Amino acid sequence: MMATWSAENRLTQIHLGNEWPEIGNCFFDCQQDDLQMRCEERVLGTPNPYFRRVEVLVFDNSR
Repeated sequence: MMATWSAENRLTQIHLGNEWPEIGNCFFDCQQDDLQMRCEERVLGTPNPYFRRVEVLVFDNSR
């Protein structure tokens, strides 16, 4: 559940901030309470140049 919140937080940040993320991958810490997690954001192009596909993966950073 906490991992889902981390991913949703990032996607909401992109949406509400009217961000246009660059194509590529980036990593960032996405701690929730005392859980140390690491997020990977993957931004991909689509056939429609006005859309981007954004995937956020969340990993347990303690491993």
